Amino acid sequence: MVRPLLRDGLLQRFQLLVWSDQPDKYEFVDRVPDKLAVTTMNNAVIKLRDFSNRPIMDTGGSINGILLLHFTIDAQQLFNQWYVKNEELLRESAFTTSEHSHFAKYRSLIPGLALLFHLLDGHSGAVCLNCLTSALQFSLYLKSHARRIYGSVHGQDYAPARALAEKLLIGSLTNGFTQRALLHKGWANLSTPGQVQIAVDALVEYGWLFEHLSDNPGRKTTLYYINKNISAELL
Repeated sequence: MVRPLLRDGLLQRFQLLVWSDQPDKYEFVDRVPDKLAVTTMNNAVIKLRDFSNRPIMDTGGSINGILLLHFTIDAQQLFNQWYVKNEELLRESAFTTSEHSHFAKYRSLIPGLALLFHLLDGHSGAVCLNCLTSALQFSLYLKSHARRIYGSVHGQDYAPARALAEKLLIGSLTNGFTQRALLHKGWANLSTPGQVQIAVDALVEYGWLFEHLSDNPGRKTTLYYINKNISAELL
C-alpha cells in the first residue's frame, strides 16, 4: 500500500524510484548484447569493489576512518548554487509533508550521485564538474517520476503543470498572459480548460506564477506573471 509508506517515511528513501510508461506497441527484441558496454560495466563494478582493498588517491582526509572526497572549486560553486535554489524550493513551494521529506533528501542524493559517477568513471582526486553536472541532470529525471508517483497518491495530474513549466522555461509565454491565451496555444497537455486550470493553479502554488487582476473596468481577468527565479532544476 502506498499511503502507509508515505506516512512512515519509507517511500522517501527510494530516491532512485521511477515510474516508466509501458509502450503502446510491444516490440520483440532479440539481439547479441553489446560486449563493450557489458565489459565496461563489469570493470566499473570491480573497481568499486576493489576500493575496499586499496586507497583512493588524493582523498581529503578522513572522519572516523571514512575517506573524504571534496568537489573541485568549480564543482563546489555549482553545487552551492543548486543547494540555495533547492532550499528556496523547499521553503516556497506548496509541497505535501511526504513530498517535502522526499526532496529534502536531495541534499545528500546529489553529492552521492556525483561521487558515484566519479568513481564509476575511474576518476581520482576531487569530484569534478562533469560528474556533478551529470548528477544534477539525472535528478531532473528522478524528480519528474517522483512528482508522478506522489501525484497518483494525492489524485493530482502533474502532466499539465510540467508542460506549462517547460514552456515558461523556454520563454514561450510572457508576463500578463491569461488562461484563455494559454488555451489557444493548443499545446500538448494544455489543450482543454481543465488542463490549463490544473497547470496554472499548480504553478501558482509552487511559486512559479503570480496572479493579478486586470485593471480594466467591468469584469476582471486574472493575469499571470512569471517568477524570474524559475529554473529547470526546480522541476
